[in-house]
Amino acid sequence: MKKSLTIALVAACTLLVPSLTHAQERVTVDVNYIGGWFVSGFDYPHKPALITGKSYDANGVEVSAKVAITDVISVNGRYEHVGLRNAQFFIDDHERYQGGNVPGLQTEPDLQAIGGSVNYWELSGSFKLPKTRGHSLIVGVAKANLRRESSVTYTLPPLPSVPTSRPMPPTIFPPITVNSSLEAQQIAMLVGGEGSQRLRDVTFNYAGRVYPRMYRKDGWSSREVGGRNMKGEGPDQSSVGWELRVMATWAIVKHVGLTGGYEFRRLRTEVPNGFWPINENQDSKLVLVGLRIGF
Repeated sequence: MKKSLTIALVAACTLLVPSLTHAQERVTVDVNYIGGWFVSGFDYPHKPALITGKSYDANGVEVSAKVAITDVISVNGRYEHVGLRNAQFFIDDHERYQGGNVPGLQTEPDLQAIGGSVNYWELSGSFKLPKTRGHSLIVGVAKANLRRESSVTYTLPPLPSVPTSRPMPPTIFPPITVNSSLEAQQIAMLVGGEGSQRLRDVTFNYAGRVYPRMYRKDGWSSREVGGRNMKGEGPDQSSVGWELRVMATWAIVKHVGLTGGYEFRRLRTEVPNGFWPINENQDSKLVLVGLRIGF
């Protein structure tokens, strides 16, 4: 009996060592590099073919952790920091340029933009559902913060000289530089689902999240170099959103794996407008590459 049990345990360990499974590891930590694009765009329901806005190159880091409390319940945490650069204005109007020589998408660099960032925090719990082949329900809270910074320099024309008996040179004003920032914070409950499939040494994880109602607060600030500072806030708004995420993990050694995947997240807000409805979309299109460590 003891000999049979020993053989069974050795066989089980031999099969489980190449993969990162929750049965072995109660804690998994992912550290990923993020690269891709972030788009802050506007669409117009009265003119579906038109999309305008600003796109950025995005790169940063993501750290996430999952702790298995029991075989059914897990606690998840995730933080993303993405820096924004190389801002481009764009106009995408398929209806206007259809059939012509001018392409529907036109871009122009934003020379006043000096950078920005997107931060995302999430704390959630996952609960394995019976008879779903290991799929889980996700419930939690999330916060997203978008910050965009710009700088513009104004040059005032000189005052003309006043005709007098003794000529006076014109008055020349020094240039004025104003640094400004726009910030949008959104907080929401989230609900979703996740699952995984394994193919030899590679584990595929996939998840979807929905943010059914988000509280959004906008703010702005400007600072004149050597001068005054100003701050303000916009009205409270509500928004909705969703996220799709696919990751693959290749176990290279025990408790360590290489990760790679793709993430798309959209946060959508109806912009108050007295003329026609406008929707603002904050789209994150990110590729992730990194490491997974299990304990």
